[in-house]
Amino acid sequence: MRSLDLGNAIIGGVIFIWLFATGIAFYFFSQSSIEWFDAKGQLLAIQSNQTLQSEYETKLADTLIGEFGQLNNRVFHISDEDCSCNRLAEPHKAELDSWFKDKGFQTSELPLAVLKSLLPASPAVIVFDKNGQLTYLGPYSSGYLCNKENSVVELAVAPSLQIDDLPAVINSQAQGCFCINSPS
Repeated sequence: MRSLDLGNAIIGGVIFIWLFATGIAFYFFSQSSIEWFDAKGQLLAIQSNQTLQSEYETKLADTLIGEFGQLNNRVFHISDEDCSCNRLAEPHKAELDSWFKDKGFQTSELPLAVLKSLLPASPAVIVFDKNGQLTYLGPYSSGYLCNKENSVVELAVAPSLQIDDLPAVINSQAQGCFCINSPS
């Protein structure tokens, strides 16, 4: 009977140690993938100067118009094929597509190469309102899992569905799983 109790204690101890080690490994892995969306302050600098922000929004719009034509009610999903964070954003991106399509928006996938000099990190989303004005630019959400529970997109876009001419939300202050871009 004692050997059975000792065997159960050893098995329980091994399971506890394995769970503890797995938890520690997950913590360190997740922390190493956490980045600031705008780590170098590229967007933050633009936001602090109205002229720079206007020039940035014009350059962004001109680049996208050159590729896609009209920007009215458009959503652009930007990803870098080499970014491992894309897979974490996929379920949230699919939910956003449904949310936007229900509101009359057209969604498009866009490779990072088109906007690499304008975006500090990916994955990212860019939203233009019914008038073709920038409504939101930034990450899908904050936090490691990049999911709808931490979403900022709907919160930023919803008011512009009711009110025209709201200023754009350029979200530079999110921390999560992002791949920092190296402008070419």
